[in-house]
Amino acid sequence: MGIDWNKKYWNALSEKDGLRPVIDPNDEVGKKNNRIHTYHHAMITEIMQQLLQREGKKMFDHVLDYGCGIGRNYELLCNMAHQYSGVDISEGMLAKAKASIDADFQLMNDHRIPHQDNQFHLFFAFWVMQHIINDNELLQTLQEGHRVLQPGGYAIIGERSAKQRTEATQDDNYINRRQPSEYIQLFKQAGFRLVAHKKLDYNKPQGLRAKWSKFNKEGENLYAFQKV
Repeated sequence: MGIDWNKKYWNALSEKDGLRPVIDPNDEVGKKNNRIHTYHHAMITEIMQQLLQREGKKMFDHVLDYGCGIGRNYELLCNMAHQYSGVDISEGMLAKAKASIDADFQLMNDHRIPHQDNQFHLFFAFWVMQHIINDNELLQTLQEGHRVLQPGGYAIIGERSAKQRTEATQDDNYINRRQPSEYIQLFKQAGFRLVAHKKLDYNKPQGLRAKWSKFNKEGENLYAFQKV
Protein backbone atom coordinates (compact mmCIF):
# COMPACT_ATOMS: atom_id res chain seq x y z
CA MET A 1 0.00 0.00 0.00
CA GLY A 2 1.64 3.19 -1.19
CA ILE A 3 1.20 6.88 -0.78
CA ASP A 4 -1.88 7.05 -3.05
CA TRP A 5 -3.73 4.54 -0.87
CA ASN A 6 -2.77 6.48 2.26
CA LYS A 7 -3.95 9.76 0.75
CA LYS A 8 -7.36 8.25 0.05
CA TYR A 9 -7.54 6.68 3.51
CA TRP A 10 -6.68 9.88 5.39
CA ASN A 11 -8.78 12.14 3.18
CA ALA A 12 -11.81 10.00 4.05
CA LEU A 13 -11.02 10.12 7.78
CA SER A 14 -10.54 13.89 7.67
CA GLU A 15 -14.29 14.32 7.18
CA LYS A 16 -14.98 13.11 10.73
CA ASP A 17 -15.30 15.54 13.63
CA GLY A 18 -13.18 16.20 16.71
CA LEU A 19 -10.20 13.91 17.23
CA ARG A 20 -11.82 11.04 15.35
CA PRO A 21 -9.64 11.53 12.23
CA VAL A 22 -6.43 10.92 14.21
CA ILE A 23 -7.24 8.72 17.22
CA ASP A 24 -10.34 6.47 17.28
CA PRO A 25 -12.74 7.20 14.41
CA ASN A 26 -15.49 5.30 16.24
CA ASP A 27 -15.47 7.49 19.36
CA GLU A 28 -18.49 9.63 18.50
CA VAL A 29 -18.85 11.06 22.02
CA GLY A 30 -15.19 12.04 22.18
CA LYS A 31 -14.54 11.23 25.84
CA LYS A 32 -12.13 8.38 25.11
CA ASN A 33 -10.20 10.33 22.48
CA ASN A 34 -9.86 13.39 24.70
CA ARG A 35 -8.43 11.36 27.55
CA ILE A 36 -5.95 9.56 25.28
CA HIS A 37 -4.98 12.90 23.75
CA THR A 38 -4.36 14.44 27.18
CA TYR A 39 -2.26 11.49 28.33
CA HIS A 40 -0.19 11.50 25.13
CA HIS A 41 0.58 15.19 25.58
CA ALA A 42 1.70 14.68 29.18
CA MET A 43 4.14 11.94 28.12
CA ILE A 44 5.38 13.83 25.04
CA THR A 45 5.99 16.95 27.15
CA GLU A 46 8.02 14.88 29.61
CA ILE A 47 10.38 13.47 26.98
CA MET A 48 10.71 16.83 25.22
CA GLN A 49 11.69 18.50 28.48
CA GLN A 50 14.35 15.83 29.00
CA LEU A 51 15.88 16.66 25.62
CA LEU A 52 15.80 20.39 26.30
CA GLN A 53 17.57 19.83 29.62
CA ARG A 54 20.29 17.96 27.72
CA GLU A 55 20.69 21.00 25.49
CA GLY A 56 20.46 23.55 28.29
CA LYS A 57 17.60 25.23 26.44
CA LYS A 58 14.05 26.20 27.32
CA MET A 59 12.62 25.66 23.83
CA PHE A 60 13.47 24.00 20.54
CA ASP A 61 14.36 26.32 17.67
CA HIS A 62 12.15 24.97 14.88
CA VAL A 63 9.99 21.82 14.98
CA LEU A 64 8.68 19.81 12.03
CA ASP A 65 5.38 18.02 12.72
CA TYR A 66 5.64 15.14 10.24
CA GLY A 67 2.22 13.69 9.41
CA CYS A 68 0.61 16.59 11.25
CA GLY A 69 -2.93 15.61 10.24
CA ILE A 70 -5.52 18.03 11.62
CA GLY A 71 -2.86 19.67 13.78
CA ARG A 72 -3.74 17.91 17.02
CA ASN A 73 -0.18 18.40 18.35
CA TYR A 74 0.20 21.98 17.13
CA GLU A 75 -0.46 23.71 20.48
CA LEU A 76 1.84 21.35 22.39
CA LEU A 77 4.70 21.75 19.92
CA CYS A 78 4.29 25.53 19.74
CA ASN A 79 4.61 25.69 23.52
CA MET A 80 7.93 23.86 23.23
CA ALA A 81 9.41 25.50 20.12
CA HIS A 82 9.99 28.99 18.72
CA GLN A 83 8.81 27.99 15.26
CA TYR A 84 6.42 25.31 13.92
CA SER A 85 5.96 23.69 10.51
CA GLY A 86 3.67 20.80 9.59
CA VAL A 87 3.60 18.45 6.61
CA ASP A 88 1.12 15.79 5.57
CA ILE A 89 0.14 13.76 2.50
CA SER A 90 -3.61 14.36 2.97
CA GLU A 91 -5.25 17.41 1.43
CA GLY A 92 -8.30 16.81 3.61
CA MET A 93 -6.33 16.72 6.85
CA LEU A 94 -4.40 19.87 5.95
CA ALA A 95 -7.60 21.70 4.96
CA LYS A 96 -9.05 20.96 8.39
CA ALA A 97 -5.82 22.07 10.10
CA LYS A 98 -5.66 25.32 8.13
CA ALA A 99 -9.31 26.09 8.91
CA SER A 100 -8.50 26.59 12.59
CA ILE A 101 -4.72 27.14 12.76
CA ASP A 102 -2.63 29.89 11.15
CA ALA A 103 0.67 28.08 10.62
CA ASP A 104 3.10 26.78 8.01
CA PHE A 105 1.39 23.65 6.67
CA GLN A 106 2.64 22.04 3.47
CA LEU A 107 1.43 19.12 1.38
CA MET A 108 3.74 16.20 0.60
CA ASN A 109 3.19 14.59 -2.79
CA ASP A 110 5.75 11.84 -2.19
CA HIS A 111 8.17 10.83 0.56
CA ARG A 112 10.35 13.90 0.09
CA ILE A 113 9.92 16.57 2.77
CA PRO A 114 9.38 20.00 1.13
CA HIS A 115 11.96 21.77 3.30
CA GLN A 116 15.65 22.62 3.12
CA ASP A 117 18.57 20.68 4.59
CA ASN A 118 19.48 21.30 8.25
CA GLN A 119 16.38 23.42 8.85
CA PHE A 120 14.85 21.89 11.98
CA HIS A 121 15.90 21.33 15.57
CA LEU A 122 13.21 18.66 16.14
CA PHE A 123 11.49 16.14 13.85
CA PHE A 124 8.24 14.94 15.46
CA ALA A 125 5.87 12.16 14.35
CA PHE A 126 3.14 10.39 16.31
CA TRP A 127 1.34 7.27 15.02
CA VAL A 128 2.73 7.97 11.55
CA MET A 129 5.54 5.50 10.88
CA GLN A 130 3.25 2.50 11.39
CA HIS A 131 1.39 3.56 8.25
CA ILE A 132 4.56 3.29 6.15
CA ILE A 133 4.32 -0.45 5.58
CA ASN A 134 7.51 -1.14 3.67
CA ASP A 135 10.78 -0.95 5.63
CA ASN A 136 12.70 0.48 2.66
CA GLU A 137 10.15 3.27 2.29
CA LEU A 138 10.32 3.95 6.02
CA LEU A 139 14.11 4.11 5.82
CA GLN A 140 13.80 6.70 3.02
CA THR A 141 11.46 8.70 5.24
CA LEU A 142 13.90 8.58 8.15
CA GLN A 143 16.73 9.63 5.85
CA GLU A 144 14.62 12.61 4.81
CA GLY A 145 14.11 13.42 8.48
CA HIS A 146 17.86 13.23 8.96
CA ARG A 147 18.40 15.54 5.98
CA VAL A 148 16.15 18.34 7.25
CA LEU A 149 17.48 18.20 10.82
CA GLN A 150 20.27 20.42 12.08
CA PRO A 151 23.48 18.64 13.17
CA GLY A 152 22.73 17.15 16.57
CA GLY A 153 18.99 17.67 16.09
CA TYR A 154 16.41 15.30 17.55
CA ALA A 155 13.62 13.05 16.33
CA ILE A 156 10.75 12.06 18.62
CA ILE A 157 8.30 9.41 17.49
CA GLY A 158 5.41 7.66 19.21
CA GLU A 159 4.39 4.24 17.91
CA ARG A 160 2.63 1.04 18.94
CA SER A 161 4.21 -2.39 18.60
CA ALA A 162 1.37 -4.90 19.08
CA LYS A 163 -0.38 -6.43 16.10
CA GLN A 164 -3.17 -4.20 14.80
CA ARG A 165 -6.64 -5.66 14.95
CA THR A 166 -8.05 -5.91 11.45
CA GLU A 167 -10.60 -3.22 10.62
CA ALA A 168 -13.63 -4.30 8.66
CA THR A 169 -12.83 -2.01 5.73
CA GLN A 170 -9.08 -2.69 5.57
CA ASP A 171 -6.74 -5.49 4.55
CA ASP A 172 -4.77 -7.32 7.25
CA ASN A 173 -1.54 -5.54 6.28
CA TYR A 174 -2.71 -1.93 6.10
CA ILE A 175 -0.60 -1.07 9.14
CA ASN A 176 2.82 -2.26 10.36
CA ARG A 177 3.47 -2.03 14.07
CA ARG A 178 7.16 -2.66 14.50
CA GLN A 179 9.00 -3.77 17.62
CA PRO A 180 11.27 -1.26 19.41
CA SER A 181 14.35 -3.14 18.17
CA GLU A 182 13.17 -2.64 14.58
CA TYR A 183 12.73 1.12 14.99
CA ILE A 184 16.08 1.45 16.71
CA GLN A 185 17.80 -0.42 13.87
CA LEU A 186 16.06 1.56 11.11
CA PHE A 187 16.91 4.87 12.78
CA LYS A 188 20.50 3.73 13.17
CA GLN A 189 20.65 2.96 9.43
CA ALA A 190 19.32 6.45 8.74
CA GLY A 191 22.06 8.10 10.81
CA PHE A 192 20.50 8.44 14.28
CA ARG A 193 21.32 7.16 17.74
CA LEU A 194 18.77 6.37 20.46
CA VAL A 195 18.86 8.77 23.42
CA ALA A 196 15.57 7.95 25.19
CA HIS A 197 12.93 5.22 25.10
CA LYS A 198 9.78 5.17 27.22
CA LYS A 199 6.98 2.61 27.24
CA LEU A 200 3.64 4.29 27.95
CA ASP A 201 1.68 2.91 30.88
CA TYR A 202 -2.01 3.75 30.92
CA ASN A 203 -2.38 2.35 34.45
CA LYS A 204 -0.23 5.00 36.12
CA PRO A 205 -1.86 7.92 37.97
CA GLN A 206 -1.18 10.34 35.14
CA GLY A 207 -2.65 7.79 32.73
CA LEU A 208 -6.18 6.62 32.12
CA ARG A 209 -6.83 4.37 35.15
CA ALA A 210 -7.08 0.60 35.30
CA LYS A 211 -10.08 0.26 33.03
CA TRP A 212 -7.83 1.46 30.18
CA SER A 213 -5.28 -1.29 30.82
CA LYS A 214 -6.08 -2.96 27.49
CA PHE A 215 -4.11 -0.17 25.79
CA ASN A 216 -0.94 -1.37 27.53
CA LYS A 217 -1.17 -4.55 25.47
CA GLU A 218 -0.56 -2.47 22.38
CA GLY A 219 3.00 -1.83 23.56
CA GLU A 220 2.92 1.90 22.92
CA ASN A 221 6.34 3.56 23.00
CA LEU A 222 7.95 6.97 22.79
CA TYR A 223 11.43 7.19 21.28
CA ALA A 224 13.93 10.04 21.08
CA PHE A 225 16.80 9.86 18.60
CA GLN A 226 19.63 12.25 17.84
CA LYS A 227 21.15 12.98 14.45
CA VAL A 228 24.76 11.86 14.26
